[in-house]
Amino acid sequence: MSVVIVTCVASLIFFLLRDVGARRNISHGLSKISMSMSSLVSYPLSTTKAFFSDLSSVDELRKENSGLQEKLTLLESYDEKMKSLIAENESLKASLDVKNSFEGRKVLTGQVIGRSTVAWLDWISLDVGEDQGVSNNMLALSNGHLIGLVSQTSSSFSTVNLLTNTGDLAEIPVKILAKSGDVYGILSGFDVQKNAFLVTKLNKKLDISKDSQVLTSGLDGKTVANVKLGKVLEVVSEDELNRTVYVTPGADFDHLSYVTLLGE
Repeated sequence: MSVVIVTCVASLIFFLLRDVGARRNISHGLSKISMSMSSLVSYPLSTTKAFFSDLSSVDELRKENSGLQEKLTLLESYDEKMKSLIAENESLKASLDVKNSFEGRKVLTGQVIGRSTVAWLDWISLDVGEDQGVSNNMLALSNGHLIGLVSQTSSSFSTVNLLTNTGDLAEIPVKILAKSGDVYGILSGFDVQKNAFLVTKLNKKLDISKDSQVLTSGLDGKTVANVKLGKVLEVVSEDELNRTVYVTPGADFDHLSYVTLLGE
């Protein structure tokens, strides 16, 4: 029996080897099987490789974003420092202008080191005091415009009562440079809603136009004259005798960094 099987297998192999078409079919079939097996093996491998490649790309993007964020934070910090330096430069320049405009007067410059958020419009603290020559009632200026008066002093520090302090405003004599002549009055209040000073008790009935310059008059014998306060916003007439002049501040009370003190 085994002899018969061997003989049949040998005959089949001999027949297939003689039949070229059969050999080609077998070869083609084996090739397809080989390609299919290769695809089955290579597809998971390529997919896994692509997956890890995507993970690597995401990690690189995260690192790049982190680096950009650090640079942006650094640029913002530089921008704030630049703004601070510009403000300081402008304040110091204004202080120099004040010194040149009021020769013979005591002129000091101090930095704002304290300001209450709940009393933002009331007062500020400066890093100069009696040791530097500060005294009570010295005028405080920001960028060349009046903002308040020194109310308290110590050896190294001082406090300025701001003109926007509606609860404790020192009345200061001022003059309005009208076209027909100077009109004198008293700085007597501050309107928070209009962001404007109130000037009352005018001594003349002259016409006062918008944007007329308002300065200190020095008529009280205490304050220095000709310090800028601001410009006329509007004039409200209660009757023929009583008029209220609203004055827009020349200083920015929300941004006080360096202050010039002016006295006798």
